[in-house]
Amino acid sequence: LELAKSSIKTLCGIEENIETAENSLEVTANEDINLTEYILKSKENRFEIKALKNLKKSMEHLAQAQKRAYFPDIFIGGGLRFSHSNFDFDETNPWIRDDFNYFSFAVGLGARINLDIGSKYGKEVQSYAQFMKYQYLEEALIGAIELQIKKLYEEYTEAKNNFETYSRGEKAAKKWLTTETMNYNIGLGDTKGLIDALVAYAQSGIIKNKSLYDLKIKKMILDYYAGQMKLPK
Repeated sequence: LELAKSSIKTLCGIEENIETAENSLEVTANEDINLTEYILKSKENRFEIKALKNLKKSMEHLAQAQKRAYFPDIFIGGGLRFSHSNFDFDETNPWIRDDFNYFSFAVGLGARINLDIGSKYGKEVQSYAQFMKYQYLEEALIGAIELQIKKLYEEYTEAKNNFETYSRGEKAAKKWLTTETMNYNIGLGDTKGLIDALVAYAQSGIIKNKSLYDLKIKKMILDYYAGQMKLPK
């Protein structure tokens, strides 16, 4: 940044200081990425996979509920009757009903079944077909996500290689500028060679910084589609 300010002042004949919004510029490369780990994370964290798994689970429970329709409904029932009176004697004749003093109860076990087998079977097959539909969709989606992550990884790798290449180019341009500066100082070089080296060094820095920006963008996209981050609002 200071070199760029000095170059602008020299080429444009500006004597006062040039103020810029940025005071410093840090250039750091991104870390290496494990492709297998990112593919596993994408399968675990992608909301599409989570949604399909929840749909599959609901269809599985529905299919199980349809299978239970073949079984009968078992129920138990009972009754209790009693009465007591202090002003009446207990009747001992078994042929006479005593409505004032008695105690009786009954318990029953029953079962009910619907014989509409065809309708039950149709609902079971339909629920199972829905489950298999989401099963195939999940398999296809997992395959598509894996291909997507591989493609994004290749783009990230290409951006990283470009950044490393442009970084080496900037170092080479800096060496050229150092050589031209030394030659100019001892009188062996001319102004044109010095300016050409300065322009080449500045351009190589710009290209390198742009490649670093592309690298960070590729990393953010890869993290996003792997379920590693959320885009800021």
